[in-house]
Amino acid sequence: MVTVGDYKEPHTEEEDLYASLVLTAQDYYPFGMQMPGRKYSYEGNAYRYGFNGKELDKEGMGGGKSTYDYGFRIYNPGIAKFLSVDPLTKSYPWYTPYQFAGNKPIWAIDLDGLEEYYSTKGERIGAGDPDDKRKLLVLDKSTEKIIIQQMKENGAVAHTFKSNSVVNIPSPKVIEAMDQAYSGTEAPTDNRKPHHHEMAFAMGLNANGEYIIEFSAPGPEAYLPKTAEANQTEAMNKLKSQRVDPQLLAHTHPYQYNKEIQQVSSPNPSPSDIRAIEASTFPNAERIILGWNVIQIPPESGIGYPTISQGEKVVTYYNAKGKIGDSISFNKLKDISNIAYGNSQSQPIKKGKK
Repeated sequence: MVTVGDYKEPHTEEEDLYASLVLTAQDYYPFGMQMPGRKYSYEGNAYRYGFNGKELDKEGMGGGKSTYDYGFRIYNPGIAKFLSVDPLTKSYPWYTPYQFAGNKPIWAIDLDGLEEYYSTKGERIGAGDPDDKRKLLVLDKSTEKIIIQQMKENGAVAHTFKSNSVVNIPSPKVIEAMDQAYSGTEAPTDNRKPHHHEMAFAMGLNANGEYIIEFSAPGPEAYLPKTAEANQTEAMNKLKSQRVDPQLLAHTHPYQYNKEIQQVSSPNPSPSDIRAIEASTFPNAERIILGWNVIQIPPESGIGYPTISQGEKVVTYYNAKGKIGDSISFNKLKDISNIAYGNSQSQPIKKGKK
């Protein structure tokens, strides 16, 4: 970090070419502790701010020689922790309540919390409200362009920004539940063939900020379907019995068969999915369909019904108005979740074109 004075002195004999006067300079380790011997001060000048531009307290507490005032909390770079619990910790149980910058200090800073926007390519394209720690996924290109433009012009996404194409990125715990739902649908159960039964789960946070996820029992064979509404109601009731309100509801769309022809269930919301929202006591809970893009192979003779083989797993978000943005590959969603929640290498915010 370097501070520069407003005095300028000629750098060469050429006109209009000057050298800046550096007042102070210091280098830091990734979590903010000052590097020994990497400090400069011009004629004893002192600067009251330091790492991340935060105010320095040289009589710090908590086992280090200095601390920084981050507004809501005090940060100690010597132990790479805040000295008090994050006030939003109940909403983000995957983080320790004392962590700094999501444990990603090479590319992220802590602004008392940070709302982050990601594209479907896994690129971090924007940051918004400093008091909001949500990890958000942008599901359409037009909204992505708006966010990149706001970052270019203002350095942040406006706190008034709203879009129906922005959804929450599932945490690793929710991704695990999605994987379980897919596996339950793919596997034969009792007298059911693979891909013949629907799985649903509901997720909420209890008073201690812990994830509670409950599954419905698998539905019967698809030609006698257990409706999406029944599946989700069953999962919701299991949550409600623990006094937990559902924040997310997900269910699979299995391959469907009748007695004469193979039919494939779309990864898009069906009329019964929409009716389930309209009848729900929790209409604002996030809704997700776990489906498949399947491959239909026509018969060699050209006569008869196609053969259906398993394709890519596809995730679709939806609400009472229908599908939200574009569907996304489940494998890609897992990658984005790992990036957003710090389980793999992340990238800096993508810059817009000037």
